[in-house]
Amino acid sequence: MTIHELDRFDDEAATRRLFTDLDRRITDLNRTHIREEAGTITEERIIALAKVVSRLRARYLQAALTLGEAASAELDSTVVEQLHRRRAAYEEALHAFGALRHAIKRGYFKT
Repeated sequence: MTIHELDRFDDEAATRRLFTDLDRRITDLNRTHIREEAGTITEERIIALAKVVSRLRARYLQAALTLGEAASAELDSTVVEQLHRRRAAYEEALHAFGALRHAIKRGYFKT
């Protein structure tokens, strides 16, 4: 075994330690900032957001179906604008819920 192979093992171990330490510190930062900004996150708050996402999804799909029904006629710009607004609201809420799920998976707070 050459000296370079031993150095490589030491480098890999040091890199793993570095990333483990960084991960722990980043988790601590997220826990602190989420607690400061969002307060206590409970199951009730999570479900309340899930309900909003569900409602926005339903409204977006309803607007999409309305657009489909109007496709045979001349499309009214208000129908398209409504579809756009509802999609934007749904997607924004969905991204927010995804960020919340990520925070839960990463252990940034306890539910």
